Formats: sequence, structure tokens, C-alpha cells
Amino acid sequence: MAPSVDQALQAWASRASDDELNAGPRLEDLGDADALAAEADTLAAGPQLPYLLTALSHSLDTIPADQAAPLLAAAARGLRRPHSAWVLTDALDVLCTQPGLADRLGNRTVRDLATLAEDALASDCDAALAQPAIAGLLRLGCVSK
Repeated sequence: MAPSVDQALQAWASRASDDELNAGPRLEDLGDADALAAEADTLAAGPQLPYLLTALSHSLDTIPADQAAPLLAAAARGLRRPHSAWVLTDALDVLCTQPGLADRLGNRTVRDLATLAEDALASDCDAALAQPAIAGLLRLGCVSK
């Protein structure tokens, strides 16, 4: 039985050098394409979203479009409904430092962050999400120019 993506991430972290830890995992560090596709929604909905985004950003030029599409879709859903404010903050740090990934996720990310900020300010969701959503909007506005 193949290890789960979470187990693969833990194994990678235990053997990675300091430079590799700073750069973050690649898709191949998280397991095979089938495992990633099967677990993408779970990863994106939890605290592993920043790792999924980092791995995607490292592989955007090499991953086939049919494999990238479901991972990008899961990542977008994770940004729309983040696990917590700290996960959103970390995920947006990745997104703002990887303009290629931000481009692949598209303008929908900006609209989703605006909606998330509005909902948080209106108490329709966790109020703690407002600050990272607004900060992300400002940062993405600077990245896209």
C-alpha cells in the first residue's frame, strides 16, 4: 500500500536539508500523481494547503495539464474556504511569492479573497479570516502589476 500524501510529506520533511525545507516540497515529494489527485481536496481543505501550493509552484512547468487541473482546482477551493487564518496567511505567502502560480489560479482568486473578506467582516464566517484576506488582496494587487 502506498503511503498517504501526509505520510509522504512527513517523510520528506524528516530527510530534507535546510535548503530543501526552506524551498518547500515538490509534487514528487508528496507521492505519486494518483495519490495526489485522490487527496487533493483533503490537503487543500486542511493545514497542508501551503505545502500543496508550494509543490504546485515548483512543478507548474513540468506537470501535465490533465494532472495540474484538479490540483489547481482543489487549491482554489482551499483558498476560498481556508482551514484557518494562519493557513490562509501561509498559503497567501506562497501565492504572493510565486506569480506563476497566482497566474495559473487566475483572477478568480482575487474575487474569492474579496468575498471571503466581506463575509468575515459581516460575521458570516470566521472573523479572523478578514485580515489575511485583505492583506492577500493588497499583496496580490502588487504582484500582478
